[in-house]
Amino acid sequence: MTLHIALFFGFIGLLWLIVVLASKSGNRAAQVEALKQEIKKRAEEQEHAQKILNDVSNMPADDVRKRLQDISSK
Repeated sequence: MTLHIALFFGFIGLLWLIVVLASKSGNRAAQVEALKQEIKKRAEEQEHAQKILNDVSNMPADDVRKRLQDISSK
């Protein structure tokens, strides 16, 4: 009878351990996914900024100066 009780509590303990480990694993997966999205967002922002810089560097200096003056007057 003692063996049955010990097996029962051992089984309950094992189930509890599985639930706790699965919960931690799920939290880590969510954190990793959030980090991946943040990295992707930053890469897109950098790509956009680089495109703007390239466009500006290809423009004549007079056009750049005029656009900056137009922006500052608003």
